[in-house]
Amino acid sequence: MKTFSLLLSCFFLLLTTSAFGQRKASDRIYVDANVGLLIFENSLSGQLQAGLGYRFNERHGLGLSYHRESGGNVYNYAGIQGFGVDYRYSSAWGFITKVGFGKITDGWAGEDTSRQFEFRGGKMFTDLSFAYHLRIGITLGLYLTQSPELKFATYLPAYEFPPYDYDNDELVFDGVSARSFTSAGITVGLALPLRKRRKKRE
Repeated sequence: MKTFSLLLSCFFLLLTTSAFGQRKASDRIYVDANVGLLIFENSLSGQLQAGLGYRFNERHGLGLSYHRESGGNVYNYAGIQGFGVDYRYSSAWGFITKVGFGKITDGWAGEDTSRQFEFRGGKMFTDLSFAYHLRIGITLGLYLTQSPELKFATYLPAYEFPPYDYDNDELVFDGVSARSFTSAGITVGLALPLRKRRKKRE
């Protein structure tokens, strides 16, 4: 957590000092946001992501991002919320690639059972996205987010334990469970500054 806080401090320091640079603010700062979705048979993944960063030049950038994502199926699913640090590469052909990692601040899970879950923590997540940037600012692409472990306290209704009193629906602690997390899908979003036309070679 201390390392992540240090990265945040360095990033904001970079943004502050960039205000004295020679390039326009619109060229220095990038903003992007997208929503992602994938439905395949019983599987469902979703993403809401927003990023803000500094561009060292037209190709390379470094920024912060907010993630809220879910993945799984109708019988067993999980989700995370967190903040990350991303490296952003913009190609001359209009493709944007982002690679990053982040700290999970909240999570949730569910099953098609009477079991209930309470988030107890998780390891850092990694994310990868690839999108084509249209000249009007819209992006179309793919994303993948993973976390090796999410921890949840599990609870069951008291009637599932002896003496099986079905009139007692009080929740009883049933240990801590861990699960991996993956979310992937197709994204639609917006990215600024707008993509510039390629310069023709003479």
